[in-house]
Amino acid sequence: MGFDSSKGKKEDKLIVLVPNYRADILHQIDLVEDIAIGYGYNNIKEIDKRVYNTGKESYSEKVKRKMRDIFSGHGLIETYNLSLYNLKEQEKIYSNNKIVKITNSVSLEYNSMRFGITPSLLKTLKNNKQYEYPQNIFEIGKIFLLNEKEETNVEENNALGVLFCSEDSGFTKAKQHLDSLFEGLNLKYNLEKNESNIFLKGRSAKIIFEKEIIGEIGEVDPKILEEFQIEMPTSGFEIKLEKVFEVLKKLNEVI
Repeated sequence: MGFDSSKGKKEDKLIVLVPNYRADILHQIDLVEDIAIGYGYNNIKEIDKRVYNTGKESYSEKVKRKMRDIFSGHGLIETYNLSLYNLKEQEKIYSNNKIVKITNSVSLEYNSMRFGITPSLLKTLKNNKQYEYPQNIFEIGKIFLLNEKEETNVEENNALGVLFCSEDSGFTKAKQHLDSLFEGLNLKYNLEKNESNIFLKGRSAKIIFEKEIIGEIGEVDPKILEEFQIEMPTSGFEIKLEKVFEVLKKLNEVI
């Protein structure tokens, strides 16, 4: 193969000298490949490494599928948005320092990870104003926030966002669909008074599940709607799903 070698400091080590015309050698694994070729692939004996388990759908994906069935059955349209979002727009909406910023991002339009799903849904409504109303949409996706306890300093969560955009959109409509979701999952929740960055004061509430705040519901603040150039009343809710997955899995095991 054109290599030269000498013994290293340790008996089981070799120092390999690569000739300058072997420009294809970029890594130690390239040397391994050459050894395999010289030895002969046909001379390498197979090792039986059979795996005796089978792949299956994760429990969280089953729950997500059921949620999609519930909302699709109610006539809502599922959307898919990027997990990246504009930092300045997020800072206007979320007054906290937990937004994950992207260093040396390629685009200023997408220079942070989204803190919530609702802004993505509002942008979807903004970009589809030319179509007829009502526009009722939902998304199940990932959200991100800074968390020093995580190995990557970023906490990743599954979340559900739902928005209703029409002349008769209000708190009642959003709550009816939230009730339908929890009834479909055979779960119960409570509402408490809320101070929100997105939803209108006095027309919004915290969503409490198993004594934890998992989200919020309400009518979108007209100031936020103006920012997104949305002229129709809009309401909805957003919830983090990790606690829901945890409780449903326990109930499923008991059943």
